Amino acid sequence: MQHSPEFLKVVNDAKSRVAEVTVDQVRQMQSAGEKFELIDCREDNEWTAGRAAGARHLGKGIIERDIETAVPNKRAKVVIYCGGGFRSALAGDSLQKMGYENVLSMTPLPRLKLFELDMPAVERHREAIGLGEEVDAVQLLRNWGLVAGETPTIGGIVLFGRDPQRHLPYAQINAARFPGTDSSVNPSDRKDLRGQLFDVIDQAERFLDLHLPVPHVIEGFQPEPKPEIPKAALREAIVNAVAHRDYTIHGPVRLFIFDDRIEIHTPGKPPNSVDEEAMRAGVHVVRNPRIYARLTDAGLVTRAGTGIRRLIRLVKQATGTGHGDRDSQF
Repeated sequence: MQHSPEFLKVVNDAKSRVAEVTVDQVRQMQSAGEKFELIDCREDNEWTAGRAAGARHLGKGIIERDIETAVPNKRAKVVIYCGGGFRSALAGDSLQKMGYENVLSMTPLPRLKLFELDMPAVERHREAIGLGEEVDAVQLLRNWGLVAGETPTIGGIVLFGRDPQRHLPYAQINAARFPGTDSSVNPSDRKDLRGQLFDVIDQAERFLDLHLPVPHVIEGFQPEPKPEIPKAALREAIVNAVAHRDYTIHGPVRLFIFDDRIEIHTPGKPPNSVDEEAMRAGVHVVRNPRIYARLTDAGLVTRAGTGIRRLIRLVKQATGTGHGDRDSQF
């Protein structure tokens, strides 16, 4: 979403009075057992799609009305979060005016600068998806919701950061090949797949190509490759994992290859309204819409949200098995 100059002016004015805290600092507070109230000030649909553990919901439209009932002690530490740290700053400013003495606005990242972004990578993406040059790269990133004012968002760093893992260490895939069927043994090969998101997806595909045998069948006069799991299904699973993971959780996506299966583990639970059966039925809730939009434009996902159903269909066609024959976990 592109924010208007006047809105940013109001936000920056609020930020000048409201102390900020990063996601990492809030997690450290939680780990240390520090007492504080964690308030989610986002819209109802955002709260329903997923929220931080231990948070209570007081949307931006009602927080001033209900805060004194929810948190009567005005000396209590209150941490407010939204998505990009804008609404939380505005809400925090209001609470301070109401007499709350210890209010913090949670920001996804420290205040990074535009130089943390790889502009040549942005231009390559623009060219790859067929966009013209009518809009400069920075404005394009604002239009895509990857830059807020002069600050990159989480999505901006994940997709186009010069060094994404310097700011988001767990925005990576840990890949491993285990001999046999047990992950308790030492892997025969492992690799941390790092870099910008498109590069991480490419590295995962190469790791799978390296470790998955591709049997051949004779059709006509030439042997034809016939992988047990179609490449399109593997790509769908990898892209789904990185598109819908929770980037505020300190944990990587994990890709494990065994003799008899492939496991992909994604940090965080599915959005709150989605379970395994809902995914199989085609229910589609996007956790990271700005990241998902870039992957869509690159042709890696569809806006229809049929990835899991397509994955199941591809594997069933290739192997002749389905959920009734073999237990599939997502």
